Amino acid sequence: MTSMQPTEVEIDITQLPPPCADGDYTATCTKAKGRLDTERNAVQLIVEWRIDAASSEYGEGSLNAELTDWITFPLTPGDTKSRQQLQRSVKQYLSMMKAVDLDPADFCKSPKAAEDFTELAEALAGKEGVSVNVKTSLSKNGKTYTNVNYRVAAAGGDEDEVPAPAKKAPNGGGGGAKKSPNGKKNGKR
Repeated sequence: MTSMQPTEVEIDITQLPPPCADGDYTATCTKAKGRLDTERNAVQLIVEWRIDAASSEYGEGSLNAELTDWITFPLTPGDTKSRQQLQRSVKQYLSMMKAVDLDPADFCKSPKAAEDFTELAEALAGKEGVSVNVKTSLSKNGKTYTNVNYRVAAAGGDEDEVPAPAKKAPNGGGGGAKKSPNGKKNGKR
């Protein structure tokens, strides 16, 4: 009779692996809710997803994994960081709404409290067959973040990420330094 010897494996218990591998999946919304984040002065839509199918063999180990998408809307988007967060959140929110085939006009347009997401949370719960793309990244402080991007079927049946709304510069310009009448940037020689 042969006895099996355990193999030593190095494990860093301070770093949890991401809930699923990077890739494309089909998911079901298991729960959604609103939350007021007083620390960040923001209201959040928290959407929990369960992975139902993987688009490749690589992702099959992630079946039934749970993902959480936190869409954060700053309540006072006055500074640059808050405005950028709001822009990212609106893009994420609209992508999700398109992917789950819900009209954003049917729900609260200016959330200020957790209760503003109650109707949307009820509509999202149980939504099946939603195409998501999962990407993990490691931050400078060593934390692992999982990003959920929503995909919708484009004309012709191929899935594609929901495009961001076109950005227009104020005054119709393309950004960058302005040229002065003498042809020099910012009027300097």
